[in-house]
Amino acid sequence: MKKTTKMMVIFCVTASILTACGNPMKKMDKNTVYLKKDSTVESLSIEDFDKPYYKEEELKSFIDEEVKSQQEARGEESVSVSEFKVEDKKVTLDLKYQSVEDYVQFTDTILETGTYNEQVFQDSFTFIDADSKEEVVDSIKEDGELQYVKIKDPEEMQVLVDGDVLYYSKNIELVKKNLVKVPAGTESVILYKQKG
Repeated sequence: MKKTTKMMVIFCVTASILTACGNPMKKMDKNTVYLKKDSTVESLSIEDFDKPYYKEEELKSFIDEEVKSQQEARGEESVSVSEFKVEDKKVTLDLKYQSVEDYVQFTDTILETGTYNEQVFQDSFTFIDADSKEEVVDSIKEDGELQYVKIKDPEEMQVLVDGDVLYYSKNIELVKKNLVKVPAGTESVILYKQKG
């Protein structure tokens, strides 16, 4: 009996760890865009849905129409609905995109990603070192591995990356080593190293 109980506990713990590790977006409780190593993008929107005139069916129908319109214009894989639910007076929408360009086309977000170039960023932004939390005085050298994310969105949001954030523009809040919060309406830059 004890052996069976122990095995069940191990199984449950393992299952929960694998589920959490499989998709870090499952842990998010705020609007988040996830930039994955394979160049795909996932976005999570969580909004209040507490007015009596809000209709779940109407919202779902609107989202489906917008998704279909983008799929017709850019291909079926360009965007898909991963999850839509209304619960506890909140609506949650999880969308997956084939590329950064597909995400930009579907949203009001200005988003650019790539390999860091010292000349492009150094004069335009004041960076903070993620380890020391101090302002970077010297220039950040490019090494071919450092990736950048430049983002501007009408709303405050989180950005999740597959890697470790090393530097971020002064207007950003570092939440975790791979997660930052960017302010609304302001251009922000994240410099990070992808996971091996």
